[in-house]
Amino acid sequence: MVNQQMLDYIRQQMAQGASPERLKADLFAGGWQSSDIDEALRLASTPRPIGVPPQMPSAQVLGNIEAVPVKHHTTLKVILVFLIIVIMGAGAVFGYPYYQDYKNPPEKVLAEAFQNMSKIKSDSLSGLVTVVIDQNSIASSTVQLPFKKISISFDTSSDISDPQNIKGIADIGLDMEVVPKINAEFIYNGADKYLKIDNIPNLGFFDPSSVNGVWIKLDLADLQKQLGVSSAMISSSTIKSTELSPEKIAEIQQLTANAHMFAVTGKLPDEDVDGMNSYHYQITLDKDKLLSFIADVSKTIGGVAITDAQLTQERQAFQQIEFSPGEIWIGKGDMYIHKISFSFAVTPNGRSTPQITDSIVLSFKNFNQPVQVVPPTSFKTIKEVINAITDSLKKQNIAPKSVTQTPVSIKNTVGKYDAFARCLTARNAVLYGAFWCPHCQSQKAKFGESVKYLSSVECSTADGKGQLQICKDQNITAYPTWKFSDGTTQLGDVSLETLALKTGCTLPL
Repeated sequence: MVNQQMLDYIRQQMAQGASPERLKADLFAGGWQSSDIDEALRLASTPRPIGVPPQMPSAQVLGNIEAVPVKHHTTLKVILVFLIIVIMGAGAVFGYPYYQDYKNPPEKVLAEAFQNMSKIKSDSLSGLVTVVIDQNSIASSTVQLPFKKISISFDTSSDISDPQNIKGIADIGLDMEVVPKINAEFIYNGADKYLKIDNIPNLGFFDPSSVNGVWIKLDLADLQKQLGVSSAMISSSTIKSTELSPEKIAEIQQLTANAHMFAVTGKLPDEDVDGMNSYHYQITLDKDKLLSFIADVSKTIGGVAITDAQLTQERQAFQQIEFSPGEIWIGKGDMYIHKISFSFAVTPNGRSTPQITDSIVLSFKNFNQPVQVVPPTSFKTIKEVINAITDSLKKQNIAPKSVTQTPVSIKNTVGKYDAFARCLTARNAVLYGAFWCPHCQSQKAKFGESVKYLSSVECSTADGKGQLQICKDQNITAYPTWKFSDGTTQLGDVSLETLALKTGCTLPL
């Protein structure tokens, strides 16, 4: 709405020679509506009423007194006018940013940007996530990692304009330092989903060439059939409950707009992002509001609210996370978020230094632009991929003749770890593995002849393609997996020293 402050600003700028076109562009960038700008320019161009000045005595003789001619101090007048113009110009230049802040306070800009982002039907998102792990802080932990840094880069485009046919593409890069960078492409076009992975590392137990760089059609029903997953674990009702219906998408968008997880803590110099002049703010993340947002979105997607016990657990986990101040860039011309960056550190209870630090940078563009998705014409099915992997295992003689066969290389002194293995079993430490898994064989080999005293469970079906129900019930997703009495798990080939620390069992010298 046009107000006197806006009219005064326009008249001031026009007095200094600013063109209507320039004024219109500046005001539009400041958030004014085109109709209000046109009306203000029209009113500002209308001359102000000028009062009739009082009659001054003429240069005539009044009585016997003659009028005295007035000397015009032309030079002084010019200087005064020049100073007035300079002062007014400086006021306009230095005052305009404050006028903009008065009209568009940071809190209002931030709220409007999130509201606008929640209404977007399509966009492109690119980003970089960098995770740095302090190996010294996890030396006695249940997880032993061969790398100190993980970098995940991604470039995605998605389109939800048709909720019944959501489509998009994603290009993801994973760099773990110890192996060449792994690249993955993902295409989804309604119910059809495809995946391609390049540079799959050769882990020694199968030849990845048969699936490396090959498009795979992801069919959940086919995957369920090939892995022997029971319908009780992945039922049609479960799948349906997690589908993003138009109503769920709208609800999630509204939750995003109303979350108010970020707060502005400082104004930074404006910057251009992808050619868009943008507001630039320092922000902080409210952990409680983030947790509430996650709980609300989970309920919307799954249809089941998080229990109080789960919420307490999540809140305790969040206490170990410390968010650093981040930055956000919001376009002045469109009021969309164009870039956001933040970082956080995870410091487990009882530690003085962070175990993990994580930095995230996200960039948004191509708002509400069409997304072109071209599904691959040539691809393999899940069944073909699993058959190729199985054939590779057989060629390397990894698959045994029967499930009961447990090929263990005995290198230790017979009976050396008998007491240790018995202690692990007594304290409910269970090893879950598969006959075709080389890491499982390596794990058992550490115990030598004493492996017979371990509590171990075979998870694979005889054909090596599925998983036995006993392991499904325990939610075993990788081999080998150790499960302990306190409910925690340890993945991979674990050292005996780590097992001793975890269980309190004495390891023989």
